[in-house]
Amino acid sequence: IIFVQALRIHMYKSNKNVGFFKLIEDPQLSKSLEAIHHSLDKKWGLDDLAEIAGMSRTNYSVKFKKLSGMTPLDYLTYCRLEKAKQLLKETGKSVPEVSEAIGYPAHEHFQKLFKKKIGKTPSAYRKENSEKV
Repeated sequence: IIFVQALRIHMYKSNKNVGFFKLIEDPQLSKSLEAIHHSLDKKWGLDDLAEIAGMSRTNYSVKFKKLSGMTPLDYLTYCRLEKAKQLLKETGKSVPEVSEAIGYPAHEHFQKLFKKKIGKTPSAYRKENSEKV
């Protein structure tokens, strides 16, 4: 999963000085990335991620944004939505189950966020992208 995310972010970012690879290379930030990817469903806060990295909240945020081009919480949202897209395409889980699996217990919020970021509802995305078996 981390490799796929790395490639997506690398292709998304044209600036060679920022991106997922820079985050992985950083010993402090890579610890928080590992935690995020192992527990997307956890209710992560900036304080939690900074603590895992062994940094202050401010230093963590500044360094994360400098290296990746996005805030830690934007990155978390990105990862969650990528996982949601995968689950919608590859499983028969309901939208509320997908929402719960990626850390959004209020599936109404998840649906609004998904539509805002992806451009369509989770159900519409599934219909257009489901793997034909």
